[in-house]
Amino acid sequence: MGFDMRKKADKVAYENAINDLAVAEIEKQARVDPETVRTFRNALSSGIMNTILMGTPADKPIITDGIVYIPMRVARQFGMKEDKEFKGYARIENALLGLPFQFYSYSFAALNKITAAYGHGQLKNQWIATALSMGLGYMVLQYKTPDFVKIDFEDQFARAFDYSGIAALYSDIFYTAMSTSLALGGPNITGGALQPRFPQEPDALDAATGVLGAGPSIAADLGRGVYDLTTGNIGEGTKQIIRNLPFARMWFWKGKMNELTNMIEGELDDGIGFGRY
Repeated sequence: MGFDMRKKADKVAYENAINDLAVAEIEKQARVDPETVRTFRNALSSGIMNTILMGTPADKPIITDGIVYIPMRVARQFGMKEDKEFKGYARIENALLGLPFQFYSYSFAALNKITAAYGHGQLKNQWIATALSMGLGYMVLQYKTPDFVKIDFEDQFARAFDYSGIAALYSDIFYTAMSTSLALGGPNITGGALQPRFPQEPDALDAATGVLGAGPSIAADLGRGVYDLTTGNIGEGTKQIIRNLPFARMWFWKGKMNELTNMIEGELDDGIGFGRY
């Protein structure tokens, strides 16, 4: 009996020692500011009653804020130091890391609120939801496509699926991969079954800006316009710069803006009108 009592006492002492070590380790961890907790909860609940999808902190990866954590087995080879807060990882923080994710707020939100809803069976009728989404996507396609552009049925179906938001992020990655492959001089990844959103000629700069996002893309367009101006292609350079000015592509005057820039390009290249001065 005495031996059993001592055994139980040793076991209790061992468990108490383990508990003390666990409590001490917890106390060493950095505390989260209550204000931070409230801010995060408000951000999570901000879009609950909103029909316009916007990415919340729960939807977007931290790289959209320019933060990346790299395992030390990789970071150590580049002389990077371990992060003080997250053991085993090195931290990189640079706003430029978020460039590829500009204007991806909807895509990240749709991934959780639409695509995940399909996968988890949250929709009461998936067929009706799919049909409505495809119908709205087709309406967007018809609105954005000029009358003189003819699109095959399979491309219309794929583009309507892309615009529907059913698989917003994945379909965007698919079309970006297709354009990047063509820009690098590679093949159409669908074997010609589908065509890219826009005609794409081999161009390494287009391949880079397609991945890097909207900011580098518009900077490259303006740079091309300046290059054309300085190398004598005044009409094309002027058109390129004007079309990339702020608010130049607003939907209600985009057509008029295209007509104006085409007229300016023709007159400058022909050496009449504006070209006389």
